[in-house]
Amino acid sequence: MVDSTPTPGPPPPQHYGAAAIRRSLMHFMLGKGIAIVSTLVTLLLLVRQLPAAEFGAYTSLNALALILGLASSFGVPQVLNRYLPELRTKHNYIAMYRLLVAGIFFRALFYMLVCILLLPGLGLLAATFKLEPWLAIIPVYLLVGFLRINATFISQSLESLLWQRDSQYSLALGALIKLLGVLYLAQQSTLNLANFVWLECVSEGSAFFSLLVFILSRWLFDASRAQGDKRVLVDDRRRYMYFGYWCYVQNLTSIFYGSAPNRLFVAYMLSAEYIAIYGVIDRFVDFVRRYEPLKMFVGLVRPVLMSRYSVTQDFSKLVWLANLILFANFVILVAPLPLLVVTGDEFLAWLTHDRYLDLKWLAAGCYGVLLVASINNMLDILVKAVEQNRVYMFSNMLLSGSLLLAVPLVPYVGLWAIVIANVTGLLLAFGVIRYYLKERGYVYQLEWRQVLTILGATVVATGLGFALRLFGANIWLAAVITAISYVGIILYFWPLAERDNATIRELLPSRLRRFYRVRDCV
Repeated sequence: MVDSTPTPGPPPPQHYGAAAIRRSLMHFMLGKGIAIVSTLVTLLLLVRQLPAAEFGAYTSLNALALILGLASSFGVPQVLNRYLPELRTKHNYIAMYRLLVAGIFFRALFYMLVCILLLPGLGLLAATFKLEPWLAIIPVYLLVGFLRINATFISQSLESLLWQRDSQYSLALGALIKLLGVLYLAQQSTLNLANFVWLECVSEGSAFFSLLVFILSRWLFDASRAQGDKRVLVDDRRRYMYFGYWCYVQNLTSIFYGSAPNRLFVAYMLSAEYIAIYGVIDRFVDFVRRYEPLKMFVGLVRPVLMSRYSVTQDFSKLVWLANLILFANFVILVAPLPLLVVTGDEFLAWLTHDRYLDLKWLAAGCYGVLLVASINNMLDILVKAVEQNRVYMFSNMLLSGSLLLAVPLVPYVGLWAIVIANVTGLLLAFGVIRYYLKERGYVYQLEWRQVLTILGATVVATGLGFALRLFGANIWLAAVITAISYVGIILYFWPLAERDNATIRELLPSRLRRFYRVRDCV
């Protein structure tokens, strides 16, 4: 009789080592590239061609679907993202596949049940968020939400296994179908909210079923699919359920924080004009949020950190890697901010085809919220790695409660109330999480030299751009000088140690390593 017990010992490098990451990068970059371009062009067409009222209604419907996804998760996505890499690292493939299939089934079932319970109250829901003219579209958009939420969940699960080809190409297919459909509708002058929602059914359904086909093919052609011990799912069920329970508590306690609750808050509190204005800003910021480096690479970052920590149990090394990733994320993510402040009025006018004007400073404020939130996104990975997610019961109550701060501020500062409330909640939550981890022996400290270098480069680059505009310089010249200044200052005051540089070079493909050495010549 063959012993099917997983082989003990450290994880093999082929799963989550540098070579595996490099192999995944090609599929990752190609798939993400197609999705980014398709999504951005689709968003531009919607902003330019949909009437303001319909675009505002679309942002509210989208927010509703996201909140339903949050409420119906029951911790399933977090359990799979946390434990699939661990099972694969230990060669327990039979348990890995069973956990993946069970997660897909229950994630879909829970979302469907929540939607069914919501159906009798659709009229009240439409009246609350000013969606009465589009009441007939809401059930259709619930189907869109079902397909999108589950496709995203499956994609993230596959990313945690570093199956980037399966994950990225499926989502890219859906994004490309949506773009082609929008182009056709725009060319036929039939691009309206109802037609776009039906188009989303087709595009999201394509991504969803493509992912299922990829999973089935993976299982059928995996010679190791019966290797391992499926009893681990029973033996560790309390661990999984405990982790999933606190992750679900995290979701519920944060249900009133984020892009989707903000949009519904604006829909409830303000007029249709403000719904459209905030919807436009939020959709562009949300686009950046979805494709910011940390969010994009989380499918590579999270399984690597999880698998390595499960073996080494070295939290200090985990913090070092997290800060290195956070620095790379900030360098790229902060770069558009000086350009937005210097050239924002003209740029936003062009993006929206002069439909939405004078949004520069509000857009910069919303973008600033995104920057602060990225710190909490990295903390989330660390918290999940050490399985201390009970802290979210406290920190997320602060995040959700921060929206209450916006209520008395709305009459005085308008949409800026949301920016103030969000930043306040994020900073308080960051402090609570850091204190909670420290009390349990997990000390997290930001690399302030890195943060201050990026902050200084931003301030100086923005000041130079403003000075050039003040003295009558062309907008393109000001934009170029601003960008060059930002990059040049960071390269000159490069805050990474040689250990950090060596790690980055190790992860880069060989052809890209020579470009990284340009930094050594500055």
